[in-house]
Amino acid sequence: MISGDGRLELQEQQVAQVARDIFGTAFTPDQVNNETLTRSFSNAPVPPSETLRAAVLAPIDSQLGPDSMTSYPTAIWLESRIALAEKEGQLVRNSPMTFGEITETLAADSGSATEDCEKHLVDLMHWIRLVNERNQDSRYTYLESPLLFDPTSGQFFSAQTSEGTKLTRLGSEGRSTSTTITAFSILSRLAEHGSC
Repeated sequence: MISGDGRLELQEQQVAQVARDIFGTAFTPDQVNNETLTRSFSNAPVPPSETLRAAVLAPIDSQLGPDSMTSYPTAIWLESRIALAEKEGQLVRNSPMTFGEITETLAADSGSATEDCEKHLVDLMHWIRLVNERNQDSRYTYLESPLLFDPTSGQFFSAQTSEGTKLTRLGSEGRSTSTTITAFSILSRLAEHGSC
């Protein structure tokens, strides 16, 4: 779904309009499928600043498994405060942020120094990546970790992401975005002409 501050109904109308413009066929908002998101980590509320500060200042034992990770204070914070938002009673992807913005937000929320937050977030993403790698037999991954990075979209891919999926995942907003529809249309037309 298109990320942003608009109502879900308005976003569906916008996606339907973009699809009409690209494909020349009428689409209605009820034909737009919203993605259904669930939390990877604990459904606990965002931890208070003193808990976040203690986590930022403590070293992360990256050998710990998913049970420890899913209840880790800054992992819960990252998912609840950065990755997801609640809109009209359902979970949606939050508006994309740069790594610097995420670091500054953690510094403000935890009362910690920016450089401590930056190091902690890198260590946290490394831990998430290791848990995902150890979990290769499962189709489930925790927050996608920085194994492969697409700098044009700011998208991180885990080791379990197939190459075919990456072609239509050019934006970080989700599959039913105008970006994805446009990209898929372009790739389809290139393939028709043997250029892709």
